[in-house]
Amino acid sequence: MPLNTTPLLMASTIFTQEILLHASIQLVYEYLATPSHLAGWLCDKVKVLPDGTIHLIWLPDSIETLKMVNKNPLNHSVEYQWTDIEEYAPLTFSITKDELTGDTFLTITDISEDEDLEDEQLFWNQAIRKLHSLIGS
Repeated sequence: MPLNTTPLLMASTIFTQEILLHASIQLVYEYLATPSHLAGWLCDKVKVLPDGTIHLIWLPDSIETLKMVNKNPLNHSVEYQWTDIEEYAPLTFSITKDELTGDTFLTITDISEDEDLEDEQLFWNQAIRKLHSLIGS
């Protein structure tokens, strides 16, 4: 899966990855827009706090925190903001369907510190494999 990158100031990079999925847009959207579905492929557990903050939990002891900032079922996109790096780009999921072939594509845009870029790519490749397995793609 090719990785497109855009360098930022402060030793960070925005990267974009496009993935072919053999599933309906609606099914894929549910796995992106519903916090409880994130636990099936993106992390081990999800905890949603009353203020809407979402804790992504990886066992045994890693937690990342984000908030959903935009959920648009009409254009099939979901945007989350990492709470520890609000001044940077959000985590964005966008789903499109190729009208000619009928293929569904998921585009993921995220940010990484430059020294962690290779690890981030490995993380996303593993998460995408889990997503493929869950949706039967």
